[in-house]
Amino acid sequence: MRQFSWGDPCPLLHDHRKRKRESEYRAARCYVKVLSVADGFLERGADGVFVALALCDRELANIRGWQGWAAERFSADPDDVPAALLCRDFALTATDTTDFRLHPSETIRWLGTSLTACRRLEDREGEGLALNNLGSNWLALGDASEAVGLHEQALTITRATRDRLREEQALNNLGNAWAALGDMGKARAGALLAPDFL
Repeated sequence: MRQFSWGDPCPLLHDHRKRKRESEYRAARCYVKVLSVADGFLERGADGVFVALALCDRELANIRGWQGWAAERFSADPDDVPAALLCRDFALTATDTTDFRLHPSETIRWLGTSLTACRRLEDREGEGLALNNLGSNWLALGDASEAVGLHEQALTITRATRDRLREEQALNNLGNAWAALGDMGKARAGALLAPDFL
């Protein structure tokens, strides 16, 4: 053990900062888990919808706060892997539940950070999901041309990762975006290309 010399940084202060940072990561992960639990209730059908939305409503201020904290940490240090994982997970864990409670413009901010984090983490599946969800939210805001570009990028990634279910979702969403632009020919072509899982 090295002896402490006058003028050295206080080792107790360094340890305190490290423990504080670790507790903040744990707290943020707790609210990712809350979103996951809420989405689990939502998947149960009519009985779970009320419970899921009540849980989300009760914790939404904390969820927003910790997502913002993780986004700030990741923005300040793109090499902060735990913050990148949190940014990815806040946006991609419970998309069904957050769709009921967040405005598309807020969801787009979350997904933009998540997309950057997925690229930094080299998570191709997460990147494809973030792009697809971004496209859906831009379409909800009325920007179908932006949605088309995002869904096309998502489609490229889902085909490269051989994720047939996400490929089908990207094709369906791409068809919806083309339909919103009034190009029914391209919308139908996307539907015909969708894989048949039945």
